[in-house]
Amino acid sequence: MRRTITVTLALVLLSLSAGCANTPSGPLKATGTVESTDIIISPEVGGRVVEVNVREGDHVKAGQALVRLDATLLQSQLSQAQATLKAAQANYDLLAAGPTPEQLRQAEAAVVMARDSYTRTVEGVRQADVDAAQAAYNAAVQGYNKVKAGPQREDYAQAEANYRNAAAALRRAQADYDRANAFNPAAIGASPAALALEQATNNFDAAKSIYDKLAQTPDAAQISAAYQQVQAAKAVLDRTMEPARSFDIEQAAAAVEAALAQLDGLKAGARAQQLDAAKAQIAAAQAAVHTLQVQIDKMVLLAPADGVLLTRSIEPGEMALPGAPLLTLSQLAGLTLTVYVPEESYGAIKLNQAATVTADSFPNTTFAAKVTHIADKAEFTPRNVQTTDGRRTTVFAVRLDVSDPSGQLKPGMPADVVFGG
Repeated sequence: MRRTITVTLALVLLSLSAGCANTPSGPLKATGTVESTDIIISPEVGGRVVEVNVREGDHVKAGQALVRLDATLLQSQLSQAQATLKAAQANYDLLAAGPTPEQLRQAEAAVVMARDSYTRTVEGVRQADVDAAQAAYNAAVQGYNKVKAGPQREDYAQAEANYRNAAAALRRAQADYDRANAFNPAAIGASPAALALEQATNNFDAAKSIYDKLAQTPDAAQISAAYQQVQAAKAVLDRTMEPARSFDIEQAAAAVEAALAQLDGLKAGARAQQLDAAKAQIAAAQAAVHTLQVQIDKMVLLAPADGVLLTRSIEPGEMALPGAPLLTLSQLAGLTLTVYVPEESYGAIKLNQAATVTADSFPNTTFAAKVTHIADKAEFTPRNVQTTDGRRTTVFAVRLDVSDPSGQLKPGMPADVVFGG
């Protein structure tokens, strides 16, 4: 007989009936059936089974991994949560450390620039700024006219001469290199001739690029780009020559205030509220990591106790639903025996009283037992008593723990009990 426990659920005792006899001159005797505790192992969360590490009949140890569910998605979510935790910790560390010298220097420079811009705006047009803007505009116009007109004859002639000279220099350098290489091939890589050939090659490539460019007529894109430069320079010149408006002065003053506020904020460091918020972000990220780790741990079903696997109802690749029984584990180390004694023998049995158990399968072996429970309420004799008179007799249930270090007794075996004095 077995008692069944469902993991995280309830313990159910399934006991069979037994008879009891007490001879006038002998000790109290009774008959019962050996019981064990069965544990039904079920997952708390569902998932696809990737491993089943035990078979029916295997002996397992407490803590042994029995079934493993697919945790790929949870592992990915854990990695994301760990990255979030790392970022939250870095943000807190940055706030707690305060501004760096470089951040202060940049903030101070921004204040100086904002004040200078405000001063120039209030003072209005300065001749030096107008002259600089005018010079930039003139240069842009000249560049545009030059691009639009295309290369001049003298420019083309000069580029052609440079190209021919570079070609001649390259031929001379190549001839010098060939002679040096024929004389001493082993040292040619570090020779002056090799360096001269490299320089002549670079000069030739540059001269040819300029020559080829001048030989081409400027396209629409080049002309458009040059024109855009003229327009941009004209806009700068126009703004420079315009007197400052009240809106411009207000904007410049606001820029100074913003720069000063930024500098003051850096010098003051993080506020207590900012640090508290950063700490809260760390705590939330830690909770997310812990929750996911707990869920991942639940994807591995461990043996809750030593025992023998009785049933296995799942295979790799199948889906396991939450609470669905996958394995049944029998705890053979905690065998019990329940017997029923008549009312007239009730007072002869005490808690922790010793008893001796024998089984038909092992007639020459005795097993020690101890009374662990005596019912405080009478009941009718169990139904397996076949006589009408016997069924009307009231009895009391008595449960005993049976010691079986050798593991000979099995659930369901009938056994006889002799109660000690």
